[in-house]
Amino acid sequence: MRGVVLVSVKPTSLEAYIILKHTPILGKRQEQVLQAISEYPNRTDKEISMMTGLPINVITPRRGELVKKGVVKQNGTRKCRITGRKAMIWRADER
Repeated sequence: MRGVVLVSVKPTSLEAYIILKHTPILGKRQEQVLQAISEYPNRTDKEISMMTGLPINVITPRRGELVKKGVVKQNGTRKCRITGRKAMIWRADER
């Protein structure tokens, strides 16, 4: 086989590679928002903002990034306890 290089990889190295490949790397604010969503599941962005003291303009974009990374999922909609308007509620993905 021309051009093929066979490499011996330890099973533990392969396992570590697979875990890292499938684990998103999160920034500080993303970790804060994920922690808040984990602690306060089924809350709206505004409710999470009020409960954590983080501004809504921190919560919403970071939550959107977490959705794209697959670590946060929409869990329905309901009337927000803060705004009184129908809004999406969020939960951390348990995978």
